[in-house]
Amino acid sequence: MEAPRILFVHHKCLWYRKPVFNMLADKYDLRFVFTKEEKVDDFKAEYRIIKRHGFGFLNLAVGLIPTLFRERYDLIVFPQPNSPGELIDSLFCFFATKIRRKPYIIWSGLWRWKEDKDLMPRRLYKVLGREIIGFIYRNADACVSYGTKHEAYLHDLNISREKIFIAPQASMINVNHGNVKKIKDDLGIENKKIVLYVGRLIKIKGIDYLIEAFARVRREMRDVCLVIIGGDGWYGRTKEEPISVDQLKNLSKKLGLKLNQDIFFLGEIKNDSLSSYYLMSNVFVLPGITHMIGEAWGLVLNEAMQFGKPVISTDAVGAAYDLIEDGINGFMVPERDVEALYVVICKILSDAEIEQKMGRESRRIISDYSYESMFEGFEKAISCALNSNGK
Repeated sequence: MEAPRILFVHHKCLWYRKPVFNMLADKYDLRFVFTKEEKVDDFKAEYRIIKRHGFGFLNLAVGLIPTLFRERYDLIVFPQPNSPGELIDSLFCFFATKIRRKPYIIWSGLWRWKEDKDLMPRRLYKVLGREIIGFIYRNADACVSYGTKHEAYLHDLNISREKIFIAPQASMINVNHGNVKKIKDDLGIENKKIVLYVGRLIKIKGIDYLIEAFARVRREMRDVCLVIIGGDGWYGRTKEEPISVDQLKNLSKKLGLKLNQDIFFLGEIKNDSLSSYYLMSNVFVLPGITHMIGEAWGLVLNEAMQFGKPVISTDAVGAAYDLIEDGINGFMVPERDVEALYVVICKILSDAEIEQKMGRESRRIISDYSYESMFEGFEKAISCALNSNGK
């Protein structure tokens, strides 16, 4: 029997998505259209790159529209739009499926909206976008969600639970034990307990709240340091509102933290080297905040748990609701709550038994968040959508 031909419109083949995309390509006749990509190595699926220009009109005219209306496919999969240009893409994907009577799947990481009264253009886009997105979602033949909060959000849009499938978000990095001692020696933190943050330096990550909380921890504990790993806000096609390293350094100094002694800003670290930093840490913190939207997931929590670390996150991070069992493998605290962050960081760092127990529980929990489980979620959604016949 001939495998269904699936057109997958996505912005980029990020490294942590490639394993699942390749698994899907093994089963289906899969073709990707990427709107921002240079080249994809070790990729099993056929793909085409349609570079985005401006709001997407040019790439729509010369690439996406002919693909949507001329090529053979049995199903389209496309993600939720995160920008005006992506919203246009989604609308054309929607119209193409309706004109050609083909089913489609939405892959959604949405779970929290928050209007920003100080940013009227963005607020207008959010209000209009939310209505349009809701319409597209309700007409989808199946929806793939990141996790339980995202599933609940889709249900609140009056989408039947029978059409919602969770593809548990997965990210796994290679383990390298060899550099831990050297890194700690080079940084001069051989005998210190380490609080770790990994991620982009953007407002939604709430790094300034973590620094404020850590400054309070440092006043109580001498043998601790905070390691911050991450570059600027570039991601995909847009630059999210950044917080510069200089801003964070100035905040640190103002709070009495000594640079390269109490707090370290290490910039971007390649994925192949990240494992050493996870391994040497005592607790991982993702202090996200709601900034127009909440953090869609937070794959760094997956990665820290892979290395058996206690994790702390806020209730503005989508992954926290699935990955953190409060008091078991870490803690979920209210966003922007410096006091709460301070308390739980101290609780873990001051008790080695709690730290080790939570680390073991993190490994147990994250074992269910594999690429295989993610593939199965997509597989079920594809089966549901194809059986709907696009109606």
